[in-house]
Amino acid sequence: MIVTSLTPNGQAPSPEFRLRAGEIRTFCRIVLPLSGPLVAVLAVLAVTARWNEFLWPFVILQGDDVLTLPVGLASLQGGDLFSTPWGTILAITTIAVLPVLIVFLVFQRQFVQGIAGTGSK
Repeated sequence: MIVTSLTPNGQAPSPEFRLRAGEIRTFCRIVLPLSGPLVAVLAVLAVTARWNEFLWPFVILQGDDVLTLPVGLASLQGGDLFSTPWGTILAITTIAVLPVLIVFLVFQRQFVQGIAGTGSK
C-alpha cells in the first residue's frame, strides 16, 4: 500500500512489462542507480510500518507466547502506575529500536538524498 502510493507513475510497472537481456543491463546501470533514494525511503518506511504494527496483531493473536513486540510491551503496562515495570519496558524498547535503526543506517545516504531531492529549488 505505502509502496504504490509513494512511487511516481513513471515507475509503476505495467502488465506488459518484460525485459530482454540488453534492457536488463540498461535497467541495472541507469534506472536502478537513479531510483536508489526512492528504494531506500520505501525500504525504511516499509520496515518501520511492519515493525511497529500494533492493531492487527492485538486483535488476532491469542496467548502470551505469540505476541508481537509492540503488543507484548503494551501488555506489560499494568493498571496501577506504581506496579508497572518501567525499567523492563524501557530496556525492551531500547532493544526493539535496534533493527529499525540498523535498516536506517544501511540506507541513510540514499534516504537523505531522497528527502533532499524532494525539496523546492
